[in-house]
Amino acid sequence: MLEISHRGAGGLGPENTHRSFKIALKYDIDMIETDLWLSKDNKLVINHDSDLKRIYKVNKKIKDLTLDEIKSINSDIPSLEEVFALVDSKVQLNLEIKTPEVVKYLIKEIKDSDYPVDKLLISSNYLNVLNIVKQEIPSIRIAWIFHSIGSSVGQFFWSLMVVKVLFLVQNHVVKKIQDNNIKILVLHKVLATKRFIDKLHKLKIKVLIWTVDGKEQIIKYRNKGVDGIISNYPNKF
Repeated sequence: MLEISHRGAGGLGPENTHRSFKIALKYDIDMIETDLWLSKDNKLVINHDSDLKRIYKVNKKIKDLTLDEIKSINSDIPSLEEVFALVDSKVQLNLEIKTPEVVKYLIKEIKDSDYPVDKLLISSNYLNVLNIVKQEIPSIRIAWIFHSIGSSVGQFFWSLMVVKVLFLVQNHVVKKIQDNNIKILVLHKVLATKRFIDKLHKLKIKVLIWTVDGKEQIIKYRNKGVDGIISNYPNKF
């Protein structure tokens, strides 16, 4: 089972920063997950949100700032190029494409870099974007992130609804997987029932789940047979 540290080590240091990546690398993990946005000058920037408000208290969008301007707000915000250099193939990297504009520049950066393609997993909830990546770099792994609602409140009510109509959701997911030749699925933990995991495994689909932060929950989902767990706390694996 893949042990995947979320946003660097989001629970042990400021998420998606140089510091957070350095903390994650202290632990015996398999992979680090992180998020990609595009700056005004077309640089790939590591951040979960589209803006810098929640973490850095600056109400500006990444797309409206150059990389230098972003660095002037907080120099600990890394570019993808810096993450490649910092991680240096010590672990695998899961790069989540947060917006379709990223894909063209990500493909170029991967092709231009020395980072081993077999140490990269590209994930997104945009299936068309994943298909473009796969066409351009056939040997790279891609993973579809299935979720529907962005807000935490929305996700809560979505989760309650899913429990009631789980079979409908599962059928939708399976159809999308088969139509797009997806081999790795990233699921919210509420969807990761033992029956669904077994069904996906029969279709030769690997299942990664997010975000599992408690040690007991990590054991619970490990016992369900998931192929990878994404956690903010790499020290709890």
